[in-house]
Amino acid sequence: MKETKQASATPEARAAMHEMMAAFEAFKGANDARLGEIERKASADTLLEEKVASIDQAVASAQARLDRVVSEARRPPLGAEPKAAEAPEAKAAFDGYLRAGASFGLELKAGLSSASNSAGYVVPEQTERAIERRLMAGSPMRDIATVRTVQAGVFRKPVSIAGVGSGWVAETAARPETDPA
Repeated sequence: MKETKQASATPEARAAMHEMMAAFEAFKGANDARLGEIERKASADTLLEEKVASIDQAVASAQARLDRVVSEARRPPLGAEPKAAEAPEAKAAFDGYLRAGASFGLELKAGLSSASNSAGYVVPEQTERAIERRLMAGSPMRDIATVRTVQAGVFRKPVSIAGVGSGWVAETAARPETDPA
């Protein structure tokens, strides 16, 4: 059997639940009084019927509010990234650096023997995202440029330096042969 855990209810959900339960208890009391009167007189008082109907409306509106609050709570958050599990070693190393200045364990070494030792430092993801947001806000070039991480000191991309050949040809003249390369 699978165990499921629910997150604690929001204050708005608790208030909606209490409102619905109070309205339902009032409905039960008024309906019991109406049923008792029907048994005694074979018909219920008009005021009692109206009271039960109004309380029934209150229960229905409280139930609708509770349903709305519960459905809002079940929605995934908008624009938020899912919370990633942070490695405990990285968090401990970063906290140690901030509190005591201990840099042991902060240097990130690549697993490859061909990689250089200057791979960078471990920073918690939240801090990294905050830094990236500030960099994006401060530098408009970061909005249009991309960053490519490479192992070598040079980035090579094949580019044609020959350019495009062109020429003028009359409308009715013979066309020269083109070179597809």
